[in-house]
Amino acid sequence: MRFLKRLLIFLLILAMFMGGFMLKLLYDAGYFKKIAPHFAGTYAPITTQAGAEDLSIDYASGMAFISTDDRRFNSQNPQNPQKGKIYALDLKADKPIPIDLTGDFQADFHPHGISLYRKGDKLLVFVVNHRQEKTEKKSHIEIFEYINQRLVHLESIHDESLMYSPNDVVAVGERQFYVTNDHYYRPGDRRRVLEDYLRLTYAFVVYYDGKTFQKAAEGIGYPNGINVSLSGKQLYVASTTGRKVIVYHRDSNTGKLTELQDIYLNSGADNIEVDSDDHLWVGSHPQMLAFVAHARDAQKRSPSQIFKIEKKGEKFAQPKEIFLSDGKDFSGVSVGAYYQKSLLIGSVFEPGILWAKLSP
Repeated sequence: MRFLKRLLIFLLILAMFMGGFMLKLLYDAGYFKKIAPHFAGTYAPITTQAGAEDLSIDYASGMAFISTDDRRFNSQNPQNPQKGKIYALDLKADKPIPIDLTGDFQADFHPHGISLYRKGDKLLVFVVNHRQEKTEKKSHIEIFEYINQRLVHLESIHDESLMYSPNDVVAVGERQFYVTNDHYYRPGDRRRVLEDYLRLTYAFVVYYDGKTFQKAAEGIGYPNGINVSLSGKQLYVASTTGRKVIVYHRDSNTGKLTELQDIYLNSGADNIEVDSDDHLWVGSHPQMLAFVAHARDAQKRSPSQIFKIEKKGEKFAQPKEIFLSDGKDFSGVSVGAYYQKSLLIGSVFEPGILWAKLSP
């Protein structure tokens, strides 16, 4: 009898603990969050082949480079995936038309994060590529040079020991870059699910110095987007399950990162873009479980946010919500990039981008 009483007490405590854990998970994932859509401006769609998960703007030329891949189709057709594309979009044109830059790239191509590096007249494009070839299911960083409206492939770089779950890349030199590993556990490892739902802070950022890879920052919950300040002295990492942007000081000589500040968003931060005034623009998922459902089923819509975080010297102002959508017209926004009172908005799955004009 005493044993049964103790067992009941234990089960009751366990049930209370699990109930509290589930409520906390749902709250942190934005399940109870009310979505009141707003945007001070107008927007129109620009069609691309597939979801524009990431994009970046070269402010010197006014060209946007857009990374697209049909992730939903490819996950459902692993034996016959469609190749992704990088598009260029001339933002100075009255009616910009996307131009396919990678039609002649011979290797299997499934682009994810993208970064630009300009040195004088030379413009380099760095892309995370999740190759799906049967003989080589490895992720690479592809380095291209943009020449005469095409991307000329220069190099493929990979490292299975440290760069095994890359999400985004930021270039800091002609062959130097940082990459976010969005999970600590490798693809195919069932513990990745626990890593997500328990919000474990095991994942890390790696740095490639032109010769070797090394860990640059650890202890991050789902490191996603990554970028650097215009000076190159600060580096930013979006922690999706941490619902924040982490600011690091960057030693340009060694690549070493030192954490400076957390910018809390209370939303699942995705990609980070830096505008010509050094401000941050962050695409985000306010209801992360809705985004997980949307990834499985296009009919289940996912709300979206874009934040602007103004830089004040070496510090940052409170994030300002610029765009909030309930996802009915455009779901799963992952990136927003600002250019001359316009905002380019990309999504993981929606076929195209939004060209948004901000009201004065």
